[in-house]
Amino acid sequence: MQLQAARGTTELSDDAAVNIPKKLMVKGLAGQLRVTLEGLARLDAEMSACAPT
Repeated sequence: MQLQAARGTTELSDDAAVNIPKKLMVKGLAGQLRVTLEGLARLDAEMSACAPT
């Protein structure tokens, strides 16, 4: 739902020299976040296996 709302917004600047690098930065950071979240999920699974409740 939030993603759909974000897609309907307009950019604050129409300068490609500003917008293109920022979009690339967001894509790069999203990739890093994805890897981090996957690692945390694996860590959580391993910890749960060692100490079941």
